[in-house]
Amino acid sequence: MIKVSNQKVIRRISLESLKAGRLKNLVAITAITLTTALFTALFTILLSVVEGYEAQNFRQIGTYSHGEFKYLSAGQVQDFAVDNAIREYGLRRYVGMAIEDPFHKKQVEISYCDANMARWMFLEPVEGSLPREGTREAAASTLILSLLGVEPAVGTEFTMSFDVDGTAVTETFVLSGYWESDPVSVAEHVLIPLSRAEEIFEKYEISSTDGMTGTWGMGFMLQRPFRLMEEVSSILERHGYQTEDSMDENYIPTGINWGYVSTEMLSNIDFMLVLALAVMLALIGFTGYLIIYNVFRISVANDIRFYGMLKTIGTTGRQLKRIIRQQAFCLSAAGIPLGLLLGWGVGCGLTGLVIGQLDNVQDQVSADIRIFLGAALFSLLTVSVSCRRPGRLAASVSPVEAVRYTECDTPGKRINLKRTGKGASLPGMAWANLGRSRSRTAVTMISLSLSLVLLNITVTLAKGFDMDKYLRDIKVDFLVGDASYFQHPWDPSMGVSEELIGEITKQGGIAAGGRAYGTGSSYSHHVYGENSGSGMAFQYVTEEVYRDRHSSWGQESLRQHIETEPREQGMIQDGDIKLSGLEPFLLDHLEVVEGDLSKLYGEGDYAAVVDTGMNPVYTGPGDKVLIQYTAEMEYYNPNTGEVYPGFEAIGTQPYRARPKNGRLVEYEIAAVVKVPTEFSYRYWSMSGQEFIMNAETFREHSGTDSVMYYAFDMEEGGAGNPADSFSDGEGGMMRENGKGDESGTGEDNESRMESFLADYTENVDSRYSYESKAVFAENFDSMRSMYLICGGVLSFIVGMVGVLNFVNVILTGVLSRRRELAVLQSVGMTGKQLKVVLIMEGIYYTLGAVMITLSLSVVSAPLVSRMMSGMFWFFTYHFTIVPILVIMPMFALLGFVIPLAAYRFLSRHSIVERLREAEA
Repeated sequence: MIKVSNQKVIRRISLESLKAGRLKNLVAITAITLTTALFTALFTILLSVVEGYEAQNFRQIGTYSHGEFKYLSAGQVQDFAVDNAIREYGLRRYVGMAIEDPFHKKQVEISYCDANMARWMFLEPVEGSLPREGTREAAASTLILSLLGVEPAVGTEFTMSFDVDGTAVTETFVLSGYWESDPVSVAEHVLIPLSRAEEIFEKYEISSTDGMTGTWGMGFMLQRPFRLMEEVSSILERHGYQTEDSMDENYIPTGINWGYVSTEMLSNIDFMLVLALAVMLALIGFTGYLIIYNVFRISVANDIRFYGMLKTIGTTGRQLKRIIRQQAFCLSAAGIPLGLLLGWGVGCGLTGLVIGQLDNVQDQVSADIRIFLGAALFSLLTVSVSCRRPGRLAASVSPVEAVRYTECDTPGKRINLKRTGKGASLPGMAWANLGRSRSRTAVTMISLSLSLVLLNITVTLAKGFDMDKYLRDIKVDFLVGDASYFQHPWDPSMGVSEELIGEITKQGGIAAGGRAYGTGSSYSHHVYGENSGSGMAFQYVTEEVYRDRHSSWGQESLRQHIETEPREQGMIQDGDIKLSGLEPFLLDHLEVVEGDLSKLYGEGDYAAVVDTGMNPVYTGPGDKVLIQYTAEMEYYNPNTGEVYPGFEAIGTQPYRARPKNGRLVEYEIAAVVKVPTEFSYRYWSMSGQEFIMNAETFREHSGTDSVMYYAFDMEEGGAGNPADSFSDGEGGMMRENGKGDESGTGEDNESRMESFLADYTENVDSRYSYESKAVFAENFDSMRSMYLICGGVLSFIVGMVGVLNFVNVILTGVLSRRRELAVLQSVGMTGKQLKVVLIMEGIYYTLGAVMITLSLSVVSAPLVSRMMSGMFWFFTYHFTIVPILVIMPMFALLGFVIPLAAYRFLSRHSIVERLREAEA
């Protein structure tokens, strides 16, 4: 067999055939464009959310480098710098920390950073530049300058006092540049030249006894950042170091950027959300497949005689498939770029709506190349699958069959028309025409129905958002706290002042309220320093409980901790715990799981243990727990017993922490309770159990009266008279007469308090923030609107695809049957009767789409209900077909207008011209 090179011929036939059908090409390109737009919009939203989540994490962590090696010597820096796994690195040298006024509530670090490290840590000046070597320059954040009372202007001098390895240092700098302070960042920074850092070390004879001052931090970006922990461990191992055992001399502290865990976030994502995403991708792909498949199927049916003639001159079925595939890819080359642009524009508009409803996600729109590559790939795959069956149809028809071919799923079957006294029934003729190609009819109806199904699901979702259920867990009308309480681990230095609580009570109309008191944590102690007033609480547990809680440490590490941790009454100290003191108003809102909470309302050493659902509960009603309070921590070397002068002095040395000058109290557990989220510490940690007691007991034993938050309810009556309110001394607001002002409404009270708190927290003292039922209700409405808008836009695009498919079917159907229709008119059918037949066909299509939608809505109701209830705990399913009923008249109009337009296009030529054209 002689192989003939005919690639150019096939390509030319494909292009020439493509040029002959301009209308068909326009429909196909539009379909591919819309399909690509749908994929692009979805990928834009998804990747923007992931990148926004990572960006927010990076801001909180303070860097977007993959990781950092800490407390290195200069020699160790040189070792790691030449490692092939590190693509790029940046250096930082720690100098000291400002801990005195005006920085006692903010962690301010003074250090040297090179350009890479400064960029990765978001410390690039927006005005000016990084400090130059050999100068007195320094760069700082706007917050530091504001606290110092310094105008942010390059060239301005400012003086700072800070601690360098236990030595008080005061230095004057010239501002070389500044950047905007980030409110979510824990630490603030002042950057100085390396030469100035070394000058300070020499001037004050700093010997780095703390193991941290003067050491190097090395941030890095890896060549293969897919498994960060494994890659970093390999780097350390190659150079003879490890990051597991802090007591080993080869130990190097390492920080892995947990902000790069988007893959972990996606792997832990809710199954129902994954299912919803899969359904959305399948819906988009199926929608695109239906129309693109239908376009090529109709095109092949219309050109089947042409393909038959090609077969008579030797064209193989494989070559015919290639012709159709090349046409599809040519159309994709025009449609996909347009779809990418359109979809990215739609995605940009919808991304802001979606991110606005998510917590801890930075508002940004991704332009990642993966969006466009992924959307283009999915679109090409859809086109490739869509043209496969039409290609097989063209390849399978013999030349003889092609001449006699009529598009009919049931060849040889006679079409029976219902006759009346006046002849054949016009609706029957229309119905018979739909039956010629049942697959095409079904595809068209399904493509029309998909938009209705999606719209119905969107409305069902929005309608099912139950505000009463959503607000059911919002236990109080208002909750006021330090702004940091809602974002970071709380510390007693962030307490709500009695002055603010007094201003709130002056507004009147408060039915009842209460204060919550809390302890700090070792985290806040490290960040804010020993003078922060960070009262902490520690629990002592049995060795059995200790081993169970820390079983993941490994036997050797667990043994060392058990041997070196402080003990009391034969029990082991198990780290700091979260402890709250609640006034009666707040105790009333706790959910009792087991036991009796009434003991907490009276005197006595009673506590309730909190079931967080995350940490195991090891104690129950009647059990005794041993808790130690302290305002100071003592850090010591477990190997030598040496006590470090402070946390900053630890450096790379092994250490343990224990309370200093604390008070030991034994409590009886009265109950196991669950705490509403709004009354909690707002963060989860690996700390031990969490306990609650009444406010007076807590204040007496802990020695702190710092208010973590103040929560209260408004009266159901009117605005009330502030003079009628008074404090009961226990944090509860009471009314003398127990009634409100009957002249107003509950909404008046709440809206007045809402306005006061909004103005106070924004204009009077921005340190504070608040939550309210009104804010939650507003967020709820915003979320519901977001789903309606996003679902509506996607429904509209899918609907456009369906309508385009319908238009294509009607127009090509009329054009392909122009001879048949001309014959009918030549034997007596009037133009009016022909219009009726065509209009009835259109109405049958639209009515069929509506019936399919109704059927799918009924059948899928249980699945939709379970899926949405699994995704949204506040969802209550309500079956609805209102969107279908609203859109049905529009569909009927569509079924009327499109066939009528097709008839007018057809009637521009006379019957004789159409007969001659068809014969030709």
